[in-house]
Amino acid sequence: IPDRDDFPEFENVFLVPGDPVGEPALRKACAHRAHSVVILADPSRGDLADGVSILVCMSVRSLCEAEDVPCTHLCVEVLDPANIDHLRRAGADEIVNEGSFGATLIAQASLQHGLSEVYRRLLTISAETNEIYLVPVPREMLGRSFADLGRKTFDERDDQNPVSLIGLRSASGEILINPRSQDRPLSGGDQAIVVAWSPPERLF
Repeated sequence: IPDRDDFPEFENVFLVPGDPVGEPALRKACAHRAHSVVILADPSRGDLADGVSILVCMSVRSLCEAEDVPCTHLCVEVLDPANIDHLRRAGADEIVNEGSFGATLIAQASLQHGLSEVYRRLLTISAETNEIYLVPVPREMLGRSFADLGRKTFDERDDQNPVSLIGLRSASGEILINPRSQDRPLSGGDQAIVVAWSPPERLF
């Protein structure tokens, strides 16, 4: 971690020594009370890296069960896509394979020149770039269509933090980007997928 005097953004970053597979280190880090736990693969472990991540997932789940709290959201990096199913069974909520993302991006950029810069800007968190956010669908829009939500969002844009609707995440977790069908009514638990400069408190 850089010197906190030189990088104030690290002021509240702390190191907790210990084996993340073991419950004592996880408990000391309050993993069971975290908004999310990010598990990065350790390439130095070679073929065992994903196996260690699986054990960490199981340890976090076990700690949450022991504390009688809902399991912390687990976001895990996987090196071998063949281990994705094992990680899901171990409790991983979101699994990211950098290799597959990179290959897909290269393929798209070869067809649509300049697209890699678009992705770079969307994935860069800074005051000068937009990011993608999930925002609850307003109660007043329940029962209405995605097109209705899009029109309302555009008509009532905030000039300081304009929001652009690009998709929907259903209560069941289904992701719909620029959906073709407008027949499906919006329902409770749906989230709008938007692009904005900073996290919007609401769509409008």
